[in-house]
Amino acid sequence: MPYDASLDKTLWEEKVEVGDFAFEVKVMQYNEGMKKISIQRFRGEMFTKLGRLTAEEAEAIMPLMQKAVEEIKKE
Repeated sequence: MPYDASLDKTLWEEKVEVGDFAFEVKVMQYNEGMKKISIQRFRGEMFTKLGRLTAEEAEAIMPLMQKAVEEIKKE
């Protein structure tokens, strides 16, 4: 079954900027399935591969990751 964007829901999201990049942490759910955390890195409007993080980037997104875990556990 191919991916269907209409079945992908964003349940929570928050962004943080570090240097030239913006990091977006989301709680996503596809087709009423398991809730999962998505992390993306942006430079302007362009998405870039997340890959490796600097210590500063990791420190900036860790609080967002904790919030995302709390959102998943809310049920």
